[in-house]
Amino acid sequence: MKRPFIITTLTSVAILILNIGTGIITARALGPSGKGILRTLIIWPTIFSQIAILGANEAYIYLKNNKLPPKELLSSVFFTVLFSSIISGILTFIIIYVAVGKKYTYSPVIPLLSMLYLPVANIVQTALSIMQEELNFLKYNMLRFLLPVIYLLLLFINYNHLTPEKCFTYLIMANLLLLVFSFNTFKNVSLSSVQRPIIRRIMNFGIKTQLTNIMSSFSQQTDQAILSLIAPSSSLGIYSVAASISKIGFLAPNAAQIVLYPLLSKGKITAWKKYFFYLSLLNGFLLAFLFISIRPLIILLYGRAFAPAADLSLILFLTAFPVSLINVCAAYFKAKGKPFTTTKAQFIIFLSILILAPLSYRIMQLKGMAIAILVSYIVGALYYIFAFKNREHTKCIKTLDCSGQ
Repeated sequence: MKRPFIITTLTSVAILILNIGTGIITARALGPSGKGILRTLIIWPTIFSQIAILGANEAYIYLKNNKLPPKELLSSVFFTVLFSSIISGILTFIIIYVAVGKKYTYSPVIPLLSMLYLPVANIVQTALSIMQEELNFLKYNMLRFLLPVIYLLLLFINYNHLTPEKCFTYLIMANLLLLVFSFNTFKNVSLSSVQRPIIRRIMNFGIKTQLTNIMSSFSQQTDQAILSLIAPSSSLGIYSVAASISKIGFLAPNAAQIVLYPLLSKGKITAWKKYFFYLSLLNGFLLAFLFISIRPLIILLYGRAFAPAADLSLILFLTAFPVSLINVCAAYFKAKGKPFTTTKAQFIIFLSILILAPLSYRIMQLKGMAIAILVSYIVGALYYIFAFKNREHTKCIKTLDCSGQ
């Protein structure tokens, strides 16, 4: 557990640093308003990408350990993701071109590029899931690391000519290059190997699991999606900077879930709840650091126009504490074949955001939005505490040993 967790966490740290770098470049080149427009272009494909995957990637990890024929399983997963991504790409086109396009003026080619983005990005995610199932965390993290590196280089080379549309185009180009690097993973894929019974099993487990991912994605993106529709682009630009900085607190919890899920599925670890304590301790130190240094750092790196993001980032960072509990619990429930429990938790979080965010924004503007996110994740964490008090998990809670379940 320790070695893959450390590798995944360090990679996540490096990716965050690179993402902050891209955030700095786009913020300085585009300003708050342009940054908000770019975020609008990215956020809707991100939301629909989770719908498009249909849980096929996580179903692959789960079903591979149920002794299904590897070639048939891989081919069925590949074409399921590809077909559903094309359909979701059309929905993304409609949202950007019809709904969001009424507020911002884009080049006509941008909605078409958004259709290309989904299949490419989702197939790359499938390649990552295959490496995750094989516990090949070195290759998995190398591929994850390449995306922000390529994107940052493209932004840096073309810094003097950046527009929101060009930034979005470079992101698609980075994903295309990553697809080329990972294509060897699909060398055994063939349409003739696709089997309907396997697709049914993928859909049966995957959709249940993906409901969790969809709710999770909606929970992470709903605040900015709402702002893209009701707030000035400059407000969204400032908020997106705060959100990206607050992601520092999500590094270790996300890495823990990535590593815990396949290890729990294979029964390689039992005493896993202690990681919540470690994650909370780490985030406590990070919070103290941010409290002291966040405002001067934002002004130095992003410019004085983004100074209001300092207070927002501290509020959003507090979300990392309930997220630590949520991620550890989600890995356990999914590994035990009970993804619907995590789905319900994420739905509660999403519903809380959907209700609280618009109301809080009307009362307290951007700070209200940030507080609504924090409260919603606390509600989600409380649901997991309630779930573990059920009779089925009483012994697991007391002994920290769930190997018998």
